[in-house]
Amino acid sequence: MPSNQAALHCPLCKQIDSVYKVSALYDHGFSTETYQRLVPPPPGTSWAPLLKTEERTVQSQLSRKLSPPPRPQPSDIRIPLVALFIVVAIPFLCIAGDSRGGFVAIIPVLVIGGLMNWWGLSYMKKEKEKVANLMPSWEMAMLLWRSLYYCIRDDIVFNPPNGSYSSASQMQTHFFR
Repeated sequence: MPSNQAALHCPLCKQIDSVYKVSALYDHGFSTETYQRLVPPPPGTSWAPLLKTEERTVQSQLSRKLSPPPRPQPSDIRIPLVALFIVVAIPFLCIAGDSRGGFVAIIPVLVIGGLMNWWGLSYMKKEKEKVANLMPSWEMAMLLWRSLYYCIRDDIVFNPPNGSYSSASQMQTHFFR
């Protein structure tokens, strides 16, 4: 916490006892649960069910509300591109299966595949450039997020230097438009 405690007073209730750093509440909002479950035996065997121990990570509702701004990510085109290639290639491969089409029908499939690969690579390059252009604004948003505080009593997020605040559920739209 900063040395200037007066700046950490909640702008609504003017108290400090329920004020916490947003990043700390977010980090502490994760827990690991360990649980056990019965695994049935394989069908047709007389084996006893096995007791299996598993773990899962759980995030609190408050931690979800106070999440940092999402990091820019390039959109993934690989699965739609492969699906499109399969749909386009099937008619040509059916012709190739015919004794009259033979090997000649595979050539368009290879050409289409090559063109789609070229287009996919150029699309991915543009996406990476777009992400690179968005990174400076995301880094600034992360600096702001790390400076925010939360008042449990009033369920608000506030920025001490300028005094602006919003409800925790509106934090993303208020501070990171």
